[in-house]
Amino acid sequence: MSSEIVKDTPHQSSEDKKAIRDIQDIVDVCIQPKPLPEDVKARCDLVNWIYAITERYRLDKIVALDAIILFDNVLNKLTISRDLIMMCSFIVVSENKLTITPIQLFQICHTRFTSNEIKSVCNSIKKYNSYLHQSGNPIDFCISYCSSFVQYNNSSVFVGDCIKRNAELMIILISFLPRFSMFDFKLLASSCVYFFLKEFIPIVQINLCLLFGESFTEQRVQSSITSYKMDLKENLNLFRRFQYFDRTYREIQTYLKLI
Repeated sequence: MSSEIVKDTPHQSSEDKKAIRDIQDIVDVCIQPKPLPEDVKARCDLVNWIYAITERYRLDKIVALDAIILFDNVLNKLTISRDLIMMCSFIVVSENKLTITPIQLFQICHTRFTSNEIKSVCNSIKKYNSYLHQSGNPIDFCISYCSSFVQYNNSSVFVGDCIKRNAELMIILISFLPRFSMFDFKLLASSCVYFFLKEFIPIVQINLCLLFGESFTEQRVQSSITSYKMDLKENLNLFRRFQYFDRTYREIQTYLKLI
């Protein structure tokens, strides 16, 4: 019952009106999105920063994802500032892929931390570098799957590149989720690639086992796509407060249909 109808109802007692106002207050609170927990918000801030830095210095998005994965796995093992952990994670994964000088890199990360602090934390983080080798990088998997699709289906390279680019954008959105580093990255990549395969070439017949591996059935991949989209939709308006998320979302919102 709308508040307009209730307001004009005759013979309402003051108690009835108060009860209705109380109910309306409860409804108003329930339909408002809950604010992000502070730790999730802090992580989103840092993820947003990582993408902005990699873009500014023209580094590959694979570098950004490696830094995020390393950060997530190291965070609970070091009792220091999460800002410093993210900065040093970025330094560690960038060292062998740099298109910027070490001096520029230090200038990026040298805010309120000393060079000794940064060097010390970088050395500590390097001990956990094996996480990157164990988990892999979802964009690497995405590139591999798209190349295989072009090869097996004799499809055009242009179509393969379109699928790859949009799948990568979806992976970037998903990387803002707090549970990101707990996902199976091969399943994540295959799900994003499959989603855009069906969007761009709906009539194509795809052998998922041949493309992604025997464990990735259509049911499993579809279920994962639904789960990722639900996770994004749940806090979409809150995530869109972060500039890089919002800009990326705008590029593929027509396909995701989260609203």
